[in-house]
Amino acid sequence: MDMGHIAKTLFAALVLPLAAACGGGDKAALEEDVELRTGRYEGLLPAADCPGIEVVLDVMEGDSFVVEMRYVERDTFTVRGNYRLSGNVLAAIDGESGDTTYFKVAGDSLRMLDRNKSYITSPFSDMYVLRRR
Repeated sequence: MDMGHIAKTLFAALVLPLAAACGGGDKAALEEDVELRTGRYEGLLPAADCPGIEVVLDVMEGDSFVVEMRYVERDTFTVRGNYRLSGNVLAAIDGESGDTTYFKVAGDSLRMLDRNKSYITSPFSDMYVLRRR
């Protein structure tokens, strides 16, 4: 598998296997008209085969985003795409693969959700948060 193919699907790959393995929690409560602040969101997500994934998500005016994922002690990947906001749920859609990753918008943070838009439940649940810098 070449690096280009890996980068195309990597953003969705952060959530889908973990959500399947950990099982989803309660659905994220949908709220009306939450304001999404553009800017940079950062966090360190748990990973099964390395010390973690440093994530930098730039949410830009309009509807585009760029996310850089650096697997600690490994490679760095960049994904670009567009996003939609429905209530307080941000859907980030990979521009090449079409895969979608969901986040709950809460003030200056984005909490990653599973593919069913439910909270990710695991011993590391509190680590699935990106904070605005």
